[in-house]
Amino acid sequence: MDKVSIRTIKIYGKDEKEFITDWLEGLEDIKARIKILRKLDRVKFKKCKDLKELGNGLFELKINYGEGYYIYYTNLENDTILLLYGGELSSKESIIEQAKEYMAEHIKRKGYSYYREYDELLLERLMLEKEAQQHLETALEEFIEDRDKAIFLRALREVAVVQGGIAELSEKTKLNRQSLHKALCPTANPKLDIIGAIIKGLGFKIRIEADT
Repeated sequence: MDKVSIRTIKIYGKDEKEFITDWLEGLEDIKARIKILRKLDRVKFKKCKDLKELGNGLFELKINYGEGYYIYYTNLENDTILLLYGGELSSKESIIEQAKEYMAEHIKRKGYSYYREYDELLLERLMLEKEAQQHLETALEEFIEDRDKAIFLRALREVAVVQGGIAELSEKTKLNRQSLHKALCPTANPKLDIIGAIIKGLGFKIRIEADT
């Protein structure tokens, strides 16, 4: 598989409490949560331009969905970012202040902060069938808009991972593992029948609706 330049994303926490995770889990709108997670995937793969530096090491990530959502983070060493806090447009000012407070705590307690990999959070959410379905629906919508095959294929692979990996998917699709690995490679250009077989193997189907 071709190498892809990626960032490591970590989640900040204190006393085993993750502020970003708690906020995301509290969102009633599943699509909003998935939109946010998919935007973080783009940050991970360095394919996101909606980033803004606020100064003193604090950065803002904007998610253009609904009223608008924001995530605040800071940079660590070795191409790693640390997610601090997030929220909606309506409470943006207070969110920024809280993010600054968490960043100050992180600096003060460096080496003792509770970190977790973002990928762990993503896979936890994708273990829920409704969220996995929304993940793929949103990924397909985004692909139709921006034609970014690598990000779309990444979404398919992420759902495959939580369903038992390539081996399990191979049994369900009757495609050999090598073919699946090749089809889900970021630089791949799989045929529509292969994509259809993978989506069906993951337990879903493509649905066409009027664009109203």
